[in-house]
Amino acid sequence: MPGLLGKVIVLDPAGGGSDPDGTGPLGMRGASLNLETALLAQGLLEGCGAVVHLTRRGEASLPAEEKIRLAGEVGANLFLTIGRSIQPGLLSASHHPGSETGQRWAELFLLAAAGLTTANDSLAMTPSYDYLLRHTACPALEVRLPGPRSPRQEMRLSQRGWQRAEARAVLLSVASLFQTGTRLVPTLDVAALIAALPGSPDPAGVDWAEIDGNLLWSPVPVPDTTGDGEDLSSDHADSLDSSKGPGLPALLDRHTLEINAGGVRQLWLLERSGSGFSARLMMNNP
Repeated sequence: MPGLLGKVIVLDPAGGGSDPDGTGPLGMRGASLNLETALLAQGLLEGCGAVVHLTRRGEASLPAEEKIRLAGEVGANLFLTIGRSIQPGLLSASHHPGSETGQRWAELFLLAAAGLTTANDSLAMTPSYDYLLRHTACPALEVRLPGPRSPRQEMRLSQRGWQRAEARAVLLSVASLFQTGTRLVPTLDVAALIAALPGSPDPAGVDWAEIDGNLLWSPVPVPDTTGDGEDLSSDHADSLDSSKGPGLPALLDRHTLEINAGGVRQLWLLERSGSGFSARLMMNNP
């Protein structure tokens, strides 16, 4: 992706060690979720040509001063902290009040992450004088994603598809930030795309799909709209609402889409046609 080629990004998974960044009723730690999302976001960003550094890859966490030093040493273009919200139903993005780029990034991230919320949730963009936001030389952002506040939420957040959806929101916001304007870049809604392809599997039954050989997607559980009850029987893997779910940036004229669903493996070539894409089946192994 031309806009991300060579850009240096530091991802900072909040928590680690003695700081769980929130703990769910069944013991899920927000710090562990933050790391998984950061690692998946690293894969997506590097797949688009960016250079990504993490402030931690395990439980050991750097002091704030060392995180700032790391950003300076690697010449970071962006610094992103990924954490968990302590307030149920709130997804937030915080930026330094004096950073216009940080404010635009916050706006873009909330747009990209809208599909991770329910009708009862809220999105908030807040200026903050947090130490990291104040002292990083590059534009910085702190996002707070849904936390493991209930057993149902723990089940959802533990699913790889949900973690990949969070990572896609990170990628989409960064890709959009390096474009002009305050709108998200054009995207491929993978679930809707698979559903529209003749002879393709149901998106909910797809194990995983891959765009351009390096951008992974898998089905995600639909956000719960009935509250935090303990009955988990209604949780299932399905696609996000196509009007809100984090998509994958579609800035090229040609893309490949590989679909893997049980014993079915398909490879499609997508070519831009008007305002959308036409699709041609290149391989089908039932």
